Amino acid sequence: MALNNPESPVDLNELVDIRDADASLFKSIIDQYLMDIPGHVEALQKAQVQRDAEAIGQQAHFFRGSSANFRANAFVDVCGRMETQAHSGNLQNMTVLMNEFTRELQRVREALEAEQRKCAPGAEDV
Repeated sequence: MALNNPESPVDLNELVDIRDADASLFKSIIDQYLMDIPGHVEALQKAQVQRDAEAIGQQAHFFRGSSANFRANAFVDVCGRMETQAHSGNLQNMTVLMNEFTRELQRVREALEAEQRKCAPGAEDV
């Protein structure tokens, strides 16, 4: 996947200098993000079941901020809408937003895993 692929859910152009200078640092940034996902998704799902608007807002904020580093604009937008609704106490459309969240997160995860593989030892330069 090219870094500037307009169909990609992420735009890593801002991080290309890091990747070119230190592929292991670039990979570790992606690794940390991917490792953090499961715990935060679990907390978000629990908050949704409990209808805990504050916790939903906190988790949406985490995802919005950390995903902005990868210019995952569609996912960041979903997270922002979740955060806004949660902070207003409006959980009415949260199930719809959670479905969109899940879809976009999967796209981001797949894109980052592809970039991660490119940084693996023995991977060809792209």
